[in-house]
Amino acid sequence: MRRTGHGQDDAGAHTGPGSGSAPDRARRPEEVAFATLGRSTVAWSEQLGRATYELVHLLIERLLAARCSLPVETPFDPDRANLRFQALQARHAFREVQVLLSTPAGLLRRRYAGRTDSGERHPGRVDR
Repeated sequence: MRRTGHGQDDAGAHTGPGSGSAPDRARRPEEVAFATLGRSTVAWSEQLGRATYELVHLLIERLLAARCSLPVETPFDPDRANLRFQALQARHAFREVQVLLSTPAGLLRRRYAGRTDSGERHPGRVDR
């Protein structure tokens, strides 16, 4: 069964966000890592998160080396990621568009707590 790119497979079944389909549940690299390697402690979750970002950067580097255009969407920390992207840009000439979003800290805390309380956060996310 192939995906049509419109949130349905070619049989018309919904495959988009919230469908509970495997692609929906494991669409981010860290979710694949949690599903494959398991979950444990806060330290393990943080280590897995760092490894995931290293893999994301590796994939970006490989795709740029192959002269592919690509969107990169993840909550990068600009203080850490900007230098890495500048180094990539020095090795592979590309145009970058960076969108920075911000939200008041109180709202972020409420959303985070709400996802944790409702069970929406992936169980691999070991909350403190």
